[in-house]
Amino acid sequence: MLVLGLIGVLIGCGMKTYSPEEKRELILKSYSEDKVTRKKASDKYYEILKELSLLESKGNKKAGDEYIAWKSVLKKVSKEVKTRREAISRVNFRRKYNDINDEEYKKELIEAKKDPGAYLERIEKEKLRIWKSKMGLD
Repeated sequence: MLVLGLIGVLIGCGMKTYSPEEKRELILKSYSEDKVTRKKASDKYYEILKELSLLESKGNKKAGDEYIAWKSVLKKVSKEVKTRREAISRVNFRRKYNDINDEEYKKELIEAKKDPGAYLERIEKEKLRIWKSKMGLD
């Protein structure tokens, strides 16, 4: 029985595959604010990569492709999380230093969470417009 299990692992049959959405969800959990959730997700992610790396080192090309797919999803999710955190941070900064009221704060926070990239782009354009106005470059 043990031999059959090892043969299955060596030829890739024992390798669990994950859909792109499952990969994304697991990686997102590794960025969770909850420490327990973050730890469990990170441990599982690193265990998967370790297993894939081991299988790849034994000549399993499919495992190597899967490893690359995981890294690709990680890169995308990391960028999304970074952009979202930057947008939320910008909203909080504007509330603290630019005197936006509570109503504006709530609206901007919703906007920043819904589409962080678009929010940051809008704020940058607004900053540029204000700067040009102050410099008389309208």
